[in-house]
Amino acid sequence: MGRRRFGTRHGKSSSALEVEGRTWPRFDFPPVDRARLPRVLAALRDVAGAAGLSVARVALAWHLTRPFVTSVIIGAKTREQLDDNLAAADVTLSPEHVEQLDGASALSPEYPGWILEWQKRDVRGVAGGRWSWTAPAST
Repeated sequence: MGRRRFGTRHGKSSSALEVEGRTWPRFDFPPVDRARLPRVLAALRDVAGAAGLSVARVALAWHLTRPFVTSVIIGAKTREQLDDNLAAADVTLSPEHVEQLDGASALSPEYPGWILEWQKRDVRGVAGGRWSWTAPAST
């Protein structure tokens, strides 16, 4: 695998991402959370090391744990990479490893999701963030 550097280019600070000698610009459309990428790669490397598997095999196996994923696309250049990628179908990641990868890759809530959680906050000590009102007893 090529050399990966995040946030630096030729020793100077930059928000460009350089992977295997290719540099991506500062502007992404659609927007990309570049701070998330190093966290995900670090978690993939940790799990791969603990499981004795390649990072690619762990990444593919992890994607196959998602209930909404019906297939994965592999990108093998050599026979060895192809064999390794295909072997991901036989990998069962531990729940702890899946949780570690999910945590590292978790997206920030987007609107309107974040506002729904914000509305549930504790307002002035009222549980659930909602004001309670009790109708007066009828006489």
